[in-house]
Amino acid sequence: MKPLDRLRTFLTAKTSASADLVVAAEQARTEATNAGAEVARLGGERRSILLDGSDDALAKHDEAAAGAARRRDRAGALADELHRKAAEAAQREAEEARLAAYMGAKAKGEAASKLLAKEYPELVRRAALILRELAEAEAAILTANAALPAGLEPLPSPEHAVRSRAGLPREEVSEREVDLWCLAGHADPVADEYQRAVARNPDGSGYRSTAGGSDRYERRRFKRTEYRPAVAGVTMDRLATKLALPALRAGEPNGWRPFGDYATTPADVLARLDELAAEGDQRRAAEPSREVRVEHVYIGKASAPKAVAA
Repeated sequence: MKPLDRLRTFLTAKTSASADLVVAAEQARTEATNAGAEVARLGGERRSILLDGSDDALAKHDEAAAGAARRRDRAGALADELHRKAAEAAQREAEEARLAAYMGAKAKGEAASKLLAKEYPELVRRAALILRELAEAEAAILTANAALPAGLEPLPSPEHAVRSRAGLPREEVSEREVDLWCLAGHADPVADEYQRAVARNPDGSGYRSTAGGSDRYERRRFKRTEYRPAVAGVTMDRLATKLALPALRAGEPNGWRPFGDYATTPADVLARLDELAAEGDQRRAAEPSREVRVEHVYIGKASAPKAVAA
């Protein structure tokens, strides 16, 4: 198949990728350029054939030049058309990509809406149950701790037992006496790297050479203790003071309104749970009315009555 015939197949194909059409268009443009160069070359040779060549040579030359010109014109027209189809394909591909993104986003949105409508009410119900269980347990523990049986420790908060982190005291691992070098007249030992660099004098003192001379050292005894440092405890805010569960839909009651930073008691939490439950019952009982109503809006004079046939 000739190159131009192969490139023409892109014109009849139902769909072609824009990138493929651009490549084909550039190949057609190359064919047009080569054919144009052939036309120019043959045009330069025609005068000599007119002067020295035979009629048959001139006819053959003119036929070759005409063929090259046709190839140039056909290839140029084909390149233009392929570029036009490439632009159309690029627009189509961009629209297809936008449509795919739109449909994907639509599907995700619908799935998220279904998940929210299905799962959120259960989440609110479970959260309210947890808050009520915690509040009732806290109330019972406060009562029990206020009158502890002999020999028993106060009961911990059930919420803090799970969510907070207890502190840890300093833990001593080992303890021993050691002799260390100190600068003469100082009570603090020098760093470990200097301890190894001090040389001992016959009288038991030490020295270390420096750029400016030498430093004098004395040997002193210390109690060396290895330990793990204390860790501060972390107390989390109570869920009732921070948790917020807004209504699922407009007009519906909140699942939970946080108390904020001020102190609350188990009785406060239980009272709010009862309040929100009652608020939900009242709102469900008072759904807005949607009965059919009638109104009249003036638009002009009444039409004349129709004549009644005798």
